[in-house]
Amino acid sequence: MTYPDTPQDPPSTSPEIDLSNIPPPVFPEPKPPFRPPVKKILLWSSIALAGAGLLYGINSMASQKNKAVAQSLKKKEQESRLKQQREQERLRQVQNAQRYQTVKARIRAEQKRTEPVHQQPDYAPYRQAIIETRPLTPFDSSSYEGTATFSPDGNYLITQVSYPNGDDTTCWGCRILSTANFRPVGETIKIYDKSFSHSKFYRDVTAAAYTPDQSALLLVAGGDAVFYNFRTKDFSAPIKKYIDGSHSIDFSSDGKYVALTKSTTVSGNLVTFVTLHDVATGKEPQHVCLGEGSNHHVEFLPQGDRLLAKNSQRVELIGIRTGRTLWSSPYNKNVQDARLNPAGHMFASLINNQLEWWSTKTGELMPVQPHNSVKSLFFIPKSCRFSPDGKRLMIVDYKKIVILDTATGRLVGQPMEHEATINTACFTPNSRYVITSRNPLEGMRAEDPCEVQIWETETGNKFGKPMPHNSAPAYMEISKDGKYLLTQENSIQGGSQIWNISKTAEAPQG
Repeated sequence: MTYPDTPQDPPSTSPEIDLSNIPPPVFPEPKPPFRPPVKKILLWSSIALAGAGLLYGINSMASQKNKAVAQSLKKKEQESRLKQQREQERLRQVQNAQRYQTVKARIRAEQKRTEPVHQQPDYAPYRQAIIETRPLTPFDSSSYEGTATFSPDGNYLITQVSYPNGDDTTCWGCRILSTANFRPVGETIKIYDKSFSHSKFYRDVTAAAYTPDQSALLLVAGGDAVFYNFRTKDFSAPIKKYIDGSHSIDFSSDGKYVALTKSTTVSGNLVTFVTLHDVATGKEPQHVCLGEGSNHHVEFLPQGDRLLAKNSQRVELIGIRTGRTLWSSPYNKNVQDARLNPAGHMFASLINNQLEWWSTKTGELMPVQPHNSVKSLFFIPKSCRFSPDGKRLMIVDYKKIVILDTATGRLVGQPMEHEATINTACFTPNSRYVITSRNPLEGMRAEDPCEVQIWETETGNKFGKPMPHNSAPAYMEISKDGKYLLTQENSIQGGSQIWNISKTAEAPQG
């Protein structure tokens, strides 16, 4: 059906196209797949790594050079500082030497102008009220008094002396003084060295001690230890294989054995030896090595079968007959001191600033130890000493002395406070008093005296006025009867002095 209003398509008039003559389409050939240039990448990577290594090497060399320059500058700075310190030390030594000469000249002028120190009127009221002193004077002004010690009964004093012999040699020996008037008894004991037959050579007596029965005198001189018999006035054969050195001597209570300690250098190290000698039989002595260390000490137990020996590194109990170590301290370093109780049942040790009490029978710690409240009082403990009755233990600290009760481990009285460091201390024979010597005060003038003070053991209070000295005594000893105190000091005016402390031997009032 047609609609008249609908437009009709016009008839087609375009020509027909012949498709058979049309060429086929031409497509481009496909490109090959992309392949990265591995060889070039490896080559450039190697070049980059080599460059980085070169830069690192250059930087390392520069850093090492800068470090070497810095070390060189630091070394030069240290050398300069050390040079300045040496120069300051040299100037200080020069100043000290000048000060020493000035003080020495002043003291000599004062000695010529006034009386000796022990007779100065400033000390007269003190000596009249408390104590008396007298110097230990030699035979003549040319002789020298060395160390000294009392005999067991307190009636004699042994002194080691040296003085010119008249033929450009020095005579060494021992002089015995009576404590009644402190005058020489008999002639000076001299040890002649036969190995020097071409001249009169006398050996240096470095230690001396009485036998318990006072029949003989043990002398250590020139590397030998010999006995001098007072009845025959002759010397025994020397104790063989004894090496000279610093000494500590102790006899057993029955006098049958003697122990000597010494320190000697072995392969560059300081080694301590203990020599045990049978006095009765004169057998070959036994030598016990304590190992490396110094500051040695030896004590016999009252039973006489063992001895306590110590140095700065160890403490040991040694059997007398076998010479073997029966017990050794578990701590083998920094031994400050070790002392035996006179009763013989225990000993005290100061190791690494720790105070402990040990049993001599079992080698174990005692049931009663120093109380913790007492240990807090210690600062730098140097040494310890038992009282002669064994009931008290004295701890010598930096600037104080503490007394402990050995039965309870608690503090007795109050600490004995000192203004300066303590040099040495000892008990009186009756255990009622402690005598101490202190070093000079800081900033103290050279001409000011040092002090030796007496203290009450039970209270910690001072007893009487101090005893003045030119320098702090390095050694003190009291006679067995408690009447005399021997002090020895090293100074320009140094020497030995005898002090009458008989008041300390009396019973306290009240």
